[in-house]
Amino acid sequence: MQRLTELPVLAIDCQSTGASPKHGHLLELAWCRTCADDESSPEVASFVLELPDGDTIPRRIQRMTGIDDEAMAEAVPPESVWEKLRREAAETPHSVIHYARFERAFLDDAHGRFGADDAFPLDIVCTHAIARRLFSDLPRRGIRALAGYLGHTLPEQKRAGHHALATAWIWRQLVRDLRLGHGVETLDELRQWLEQTPVSSSKKTHYAIDRDLRLSLPQTPGVYRMLSKTSDVLYVGKATSLKQRVNTYFQTRRGLSERKLELVTQVWDLDVTTVPTPLEAALLETDEIKRHSPPYNWGLRQKHRELRFANADWTSFSDIFDDEHATGPLRSTRSLRLASALEDTGPVAEWLTEEAPEYLADAAEWLDAGVDAFYVRHGDCDLDALALVLWEEYLAAKELADEESGADDEAENEQLEEEELVWTDELVADALETALRRAHRACRRARWLCRLTDATIAWRPSIDGCNGRMIVLEAGEVVEARDWEGEALDEPPGHARTAGERKALFDLAMWDRLRVLTTELRRLLSDGREVRVRFDNETSLGVGELKIALALI
Repeated sequence: MQRLTELPVLAIDCQSTGASPKHGHLLELAWCRTCADDESSPEVASFVLELPDGDTIPRRIQRMTGIDDEAMAEAVPPESVWEKLRREAAETPHSVIHYARFERAFLDDAHGRFGADDAFPLDIVCTHAIARRLFSDLPRRGIRALAGYLGHTLPEQKRAGHHALATAWIWRQLVRDLRLGHGVETLDELRQWLEQTPVSSSKKTHYAIDRDLRLSLPQTPGVYRMLSKTSDVLYVGKATSLKQRVNTYFQTRRGLSERKLELVTQVWDLDVTTVPTPLEAALLETDEIKRHSPPYNWGLRQKHRELRFANADWTSFSDIFDDEHATGPLRSTRSLRLASALEDTGPVAEWLTEEAPEYLADAAEWLDAGVDAFYVRHGDCDLDALALVLWEEYLAAKELADEESGADDEAENEQLEEEELVWTDELVADALETALRRAHRACRRARWLCRLTDATIAWRPSIDGCNGRMIVLEAGEVVEARDWEGEALDEPPGHARTAGERKALFDLAMWDRLRVLTTELRRLLSDGREVRVRFDNETSLGVGELKIALALI
């Protein structure tokens, strides 16, 4: 019988709009012909499939795969793709699929609809079933985790072509381990081994990273980069104690999310940078995330995020600062757009219908009634003053730390996108109150960040009276960092820059850096630390003034 190392196989992957044929349809199908002893990268056949009339791709699947309306314009009939796969299988009947139970259901469905009375054309081996026995002590054995552990890093989007290549890579490594570790060399021997080898329930977890490496990390603040087998940066994090923080990932599976378990399965090495204080670690972290764009960092990456500027009445927005669009910089315009309905519902109703997220679309028909309900509650009030009252009421009900937990307005709204809201006039009025509060807060935060662009900041990391640290910001970047012994703060070099000149400097990296700095200043104040900020020759803020300023943003 032919050896596994010489056996031609089709590595197959599917992406779908649902978890099973009862709940979705095949969206993408890909395969590649490979052989375990062939080290070259195989050629992939990949197809986006037409959906039945009236079916659409769920927003969650669009985000996961990147398959959108533009990609669907190139979609082909599923029956033609099944015929292509059937012809391939006629020449190469053996196939490997990672977690074949999922794909097999959709392939069976396609065969039932397009295969006439022919026998099912594929003889499938599940690489996940093999991995469960060979690597039972890994934290996770999904296709991304296992491929990364074995040295193949997958792109972030879940595309069938990439997963077919990863399956081919996994198959090559599994065949090698089966031969060297278990004497399994043929397909019959593999099937017998799968039947006779139970899945171990070992409580001990194996990590690729050397234990001594992570235990030798310093007990100092810094930034750590988790690296793959091929030295790709998977994740960047900050720590008050590098040793303590990093080792929390590898001490137990309990408490770690599925995403983190997938991450730690792939980590082979670490790269760390020590800094004097946690604040400086936080600033370095955001810059390093921009530099590497690691797949397991979501919040601070450049991808799919942008800054905007608004006109005075929040009805027009621009990617750049100009005389008309002078309000900003803003990370999200959603709250400003909704709040502008309190002055004119027409443009907002159009935006809700045509451009807003799906969960907001149905609010358009209730918009006029919602505005009426809003003014019944508040009368003919000053909206600026009301926004501040709403903010103060919000702080009284929810601690400020929750607002600054890392989620912005856009992230909070995304949590609602999967929910079905039944809009009413009162619910729209509630949404308008929230939008007004967030919109004015966003504008206050924008003014604060502009001031912080050119500033000198000093703080004491502890409360025992030891020397502190000082950083100097110019054009939003740290140009000096040194120890501070309590002396008067120097005037920042860019103090004469106008607000407009500062706004024109902003990009997303600068916005994130200054927002992170603001969060760190707030944490120092909440911990009772001494903090001072100097903006220019006339404006310096001590602890009391800073607490008041930061409470508003």
